[in-house]
Amino acid sequence: MKIIKTIFFTFIVSINLLAASASAQSLGGVAQDALGPIIFLRYALDAASFILGGLLLMSAFMRYLRHKQNPQESPLGTIIFWAILGIVLIAIPLLHYLAVMAATDTGAGNVVI
Repeated sequence: MKIIKTIFFTFIVSINLLAASASAQSLGGVAQDALGPIIFLRYALDAASFILGGLLLMSAFMRYLRHKQNPQESPLGTIIFWAILGIVLIAIPLLHYLAVMAATDTGAGNVVI
């Protein structure tokens, strides 16, 4: 199954590069056209990270309420782990945005967004 996914991904990327090279005049144009799907993937991963982090925090809070009623039903370690994981998933895109803003404000040059 993993091989099929790899072949499918390679096929999609190669079709995208072929289409980009047909419309571009230079290698730089091909590279610029190939960044479109990558930027979309970054935005999709950021959105998924925010959504999953929020869901994990909400689930940890709900589990904590159940833990207060019956501590045997849901262990506290699971609640703490879910809360920490939710915070990390929300913090990763935010830290990336802060790093990009700091690099562009200080004039660090071209920053990959």
